[in-house]
Amino acid sequence: MKLYLSILYFLFSVAVLFARPSCDLKFYTGAEGFRNGSAIDIIQAKNGLIWLSTRNGLSLFDGYSFRNYKSYPGDGCAMKVIKHKHETSLD
Repeated sequence: MKLYLSILYFLFSVAVLFARPSCDLKFYTGAEGFRNGSAIDIIQAKNGLIWLSTRNGLSLFDGYSFRNYKSYPGDGCAMKVIKHKHETSLD
């Protein structure tokens, strides 16, 4: 039994040492077009586009580049806060 536990511990230790993360993370900055610094909320539309809400407006990411939309007070295009539950879809 002791030998069995030692082998099991060894195999688990090796698996942990050689485990790789299951995803790669990429950080986007102003150089890549994301000029807002940080996102408050993120949602992915059914067509795959990713919308990010920021303190400066909205950013649209298509997987390659960003398109930024800024809200200006008094321009008639006020952005309203929409509270959503766990799932929201954009058509």
